[in-house]
Amino acid sequence: MNDEYVKLVENSNKEYVIWGIKPGEREESLLLAKPNGMTITNMTIAKKFKKWVEDKGATKVRIQEIDLMDNDIGIEKVIK
Repeated sequence: MNDEYVKLVENSNKEYVIWGIKPGEREESLLLAKPNGMTITNMTIAKKFKKWVEDKGATKVRIQEIDLMDNDIGIEKVIK
């Protein structure tokens, strides 16, 4: 990854994961959490990955924001 991405990772208290339904499946599953071993820590990057998995055929794709500073993390914190 480029230096700009690395700076974003180092300076973030949030992580983003991508959920959705894979092509040919019926159940939602985790589609992307750590591409190339790097945590998604920026909403702009998360939206690009969301579009990428949609372009690959995934449906009902959503972004979950995880606030690492929040002691009450819940699954309900979802950005559609």
